[in-house]
Amino acid sequence: MRIYFDGLYTEAQIKNAWRELCKQHHPDVGGDLATMQAINAEYEVSLRECYRHTMTDEQTEERINVDRETALKVAEIIRLEGLIVELCGRWVWITGDTYKWREQLKACAFRWASKKAAWYWHKEGDAPGKHKAWNLDQIKAKYGATRLSEKHAQGSFALCG
Repeated sequence: MRIYFDGLYTEAQIKNAWRELCKQHHPDVGGDLATMQAINAEYEVSLRECYRHTMTDEQTEERINVDRETALKVAEIIRLEGLIVELCGRWVWITGDTYKWREQLKACAFRWASKKAAWYWHKEGDAPGKHKAWNLDQIKAKYGATRLSEKHAQGSFALCG
């Protein structure tokens, strides 16, 4: 039985609902750990069901693992002040006030893309291919960009790990 994701069937619906639930229930914003763990467990089950309609079991497991690995990677840097963290396809791009955090970003396996003036991370094997010469705006236009974090004075964020 679904509690948090009832009536949501597409990947976009499920992920958008998860981000909103994180804003309300993550322990860093006053929520409790047990509720967040229940949300995360149901989130994964809901995504598995969604993916199984269009993917094989092997593809579903790979996609879930990439989603989990990406969320863990973002969780490593989400609390760094002044960063703008965006998900473009399966890549994480970081802009904003990154200079003061460069050593932490390097330590978390993010890489600097000088032509894009941004830091990035992707799962091993997701090679840049033909998009290497593109600027960040072109990448966002092609794959879309979901802002996962923007640290303002209020200290809000939209992704939890």
